[in-house]
Amino acid sequence: SASCDFIDVSKDAIEVCKKNIDKFQLNSRAKCYESDLFIDYENSKLQEIDFIVCNPPYIPIDHYEKLNPETLHDPKISLIGGVRGTELYEKIMKLDSNYLKTKVYIDLIKNRFRQYESKLTHKTNHQ
Repeated sequence: SASCDFIDVSKDAIEVCKKNIDKFQLNSRAKCYESDLFIDYENSKLQEIDFIVCNPPYIPIDHYEKLNPETLHDPKISLIGGVRGTELYEKIMKLDSNYLKTKVYIDLIKNRFRQYESKLTHKTNHQ
């Protein structure tokens, strides 16, 4: 039987996740952890992970104010990915070789940057 651990730095996101776990009666197979990536997650558990699904922030901090209004409704913490916007992706990719039992594939990075460019272009064209 499969199990899943949900990790998020946002306490609010963890609360929503817990409600969904309860709603769908998955308590025996799902757990939530409030952590900045894997800082507060057991290292031994990292070695048991088959794969990671993630959606880290990707917007460079100095581009935040340029986003379209619809995107700015999202929590700031879910959008800003550091000075370059790639810092969290870089941390996750380093985990691949250091901790995990299987390879982590991050295919989202190109799509996320395309989304960002689209949002930025949309705002610029509609000002």
